[in-house]
Amino acid sequence: MEQNWHLSAACGAETVELFFPSHNPERPSAVAETSYIQARELCARCPVTEACLDDALRYEGLTGFRYGMWGGTTPWERRRIMLRRRRAHPPLTFTPERHTITV
Repeated sequence: MEQNWHLSAACGAETVELFFPSHNPERPSAVAETSYIQARELCARCPVTEACLDDALRYEGLTGFRYGMWGGTTPWERRRIMLRRRRAHPPLTFTPERHTITV
């Protein structure tokens, strides 16, 4: 994945408030919803939406912090994406009983 995708992002000339409109990401206001709609329209025309979303999912997976519009998705949409991915690819578990070493 391209590391400097943000240099080609359509949002580069926009204000941050368009993508991060609310101080309460769990309960967005009507103003936040309007901002998200406008941001999503811009993301739909962006050439690096996929890279943006990948970075957001990677960051949020590590930190648990979800906020703002990234890759054309809201925090709630990214949470659903991550839950679907976890269900499709559950983490590997190690059980000592099944992995014995015989010498």
